[in-house]
Amino acid sequence: MGGPPIEGKGLVAARLAEWLPFGVKIETVDSLIQEDELWFRYGPAGAALPHPHREMLALARRIWQRRRPATPPVIVLCARFGTAAARSRAAATARAARMRFLFVEARSSQIRTLRRIPELARTAELVLSRVEIYERILRRYEPLTVDEMKDMNCVRLQNTLRNIEGAIARVLRAWDMA
Repeated sequence: MGGPPIEGKGLVAARLAEWLPFGVKIETVDSLIQEDELWFRYGPAGAALPHPHREMLALARRIWQRRRPATPPVIVLCARFGTAAARSRAAATARAARMRFLFVEARSSQIRTLRRIPELARTAELVLSRVEIYERILRRYEPLTVDEMKDMNCVRLQNTLRNIEGAIARVLRAWDMA
């Protein structure tokens, strides 16, 4: 699962991990302070790992390799995967391990996303600073392309924050067909 920060990917990933059998969620935290996504492999008390995709994919592969035939996990990776190359690496990792794969891009209207920023900042100056950082991150994010959608199983969610339950239903339908 991927997408820009605070556009709903974490909400969808959490619900999917609940709904899917033997769901395991591996998730980054979007930092609007550091302009990066961080992964706390050992929980919030541990050290944050910046640029964590490679390590997250390796952990997903190890979890899959340790599976029991009767209870195969469904691994939900939740990170930006903000470039075609990052998404391609995720798909290749799944293919190499013989895992089912579905890439979900969670996007929301900018107004719904921007409404979430005041929840993350206490002063007007901090809100403005976070909005600027969000906009810089958004400019660097490469949306899912038509070619990618042809090459791998994908779902593009357009208004994730407006209808979380609808987004979940759409992803579950696509997962059943993957």
